[in-house]
Amino acid sequence: MTSLSIIIPFYNTSLTTLQRCLTPFLKTSYNDIEVILVDDCSTVIYGNQVTKLIQDAPTTIRLYRHSRNAGQNAARETGIQHASGIYTAFLDSDDYFDASEFAKVLHILQNVTAQAYSINALTVDDDGNSVYDSPERIGDQEGWLPTREAVRKCASFWHWIIRTNIIRKHPLNTSIRIGEDLVSLIPILADCDKIYSIDATPYRYVHHDESTMHTARMQDRLQLMDGFAKMLQNNPKLLQDYHDEVEWQAVWHILFWEALQILQSRQESSREYKAQSRRWIARHFPNWRHNPYVRSDPQAKDIRFRLITNSHYTIFSILSWIKHR
Repeated sequence: MTSLSIIIPFYNTSLTTLQRCLTPFLKTSYNDIEVILVDDCSTVIYGNQVTKLIQDAPTTIRLYRHSRNAGQNAARETGIQHASGIYTAFLDSDDYFDASEFAKVLHILQNVTAQAYSINALTVDDDGNSVYDSPERIGDQEGWLPTREAVRKCASFWHWIIRTNIIRKHPLNTSIRIGEDLVSLIPILADCDKIYSIDATPYRYVHHDESTMHTARMQDRLQLMDGFAKMLQNNPKLLQDYHDEVEWQAVWHILFWEALQILQSRQESSREYKAQSRRWIARHFPNWRHNPYVRSDPQAKDIRFRLITNSHYTIFSILSWIKHR
C-alpha cells in the first residue's frame, strides 16, 4: 500500500530546475511513496524530455498531461484524482525537499497517526542559501496542533501533508491565481481534528523576485476577495466553528498583505484595490477590529500592519521611502 502521494504540477519549468525537484526520487527508492507529475500543457518537446528524465527512476513516478493550461490548482486536482496514497503532499516544481529532513517526516508518518501534519519550510536562493534567519513554521514545537491554529496559520499547500480522503471532500479553488492555496486549505484543515506538527524542515522554497506573488496583476489580487467569498458560501459552518480564525485570515491577506505588495511595487492602480478591499472587509467582517488575533497576534503588532489596516498609506509610503534611501 502506498503511504504518501507527492503531487508536483509543472508548466514548462526549466528541466534543470525540475530535475533538482525530483532528485531524491531519481536517486533513492521509496517503496511506499509515489510521485505524481502533472504537466499543465507544456510544449511537446519539453514533455518528452520529462518522460525521458523519469523513465529509470527507482521511486514510482507517474506522469499525467493536460490538453490545455488550466492553472496550478487544476493540475493538483488531477493529481488528487489519481493519488493512491493514504496521505497527499504537494511540491512545487521549482522547489525541492531536503533528503535528511524528509526522512524525519517519513519517520513521524510511520509512528504518529493523524489526519494532517504540518512541516516547516525554509526560503532559499537558487544556490540553496537561506534567505531568512529561520524557517517558516506552523507549530511552535513538535506535537499536536489545535485545529484553530491550523486554520489561523495556513496559507500554502507546501506546509501540509493531509489524508487524501479528506482532501477529496473539498474541491480546490481553480478560478483565482492569488490566494488559491489559502481558500482551498481552510475548509480542508477545518475538517481535521487530529493535526500533528512535525519539527522538521524538509521543504525548500526557492525565492524568485519574478514569482506570481510579486508580479501579480491588480485583477488577480482583486479576485482573492471572490475566492474568499466563494469559500464562505460553500462552507457555511466555517464561520460558526472558526469565525475568529477565518476573520483573521481575511484581514491579514485581503486588508494587509495584498495591499502591502501593491504599495511596495508602487502600482498606480493601488487606490482601486485599497478601496475595494476595505468595502469587502466592512461587508463581510464589520467588527474585525475586535478580533482577538488582531489585538494579540505578534504579527498584528508590526508597524506596517498597523499603518495599512488603519488606512495610513501615505505615512507608510513616506517611512518606506526613508528606509530605502
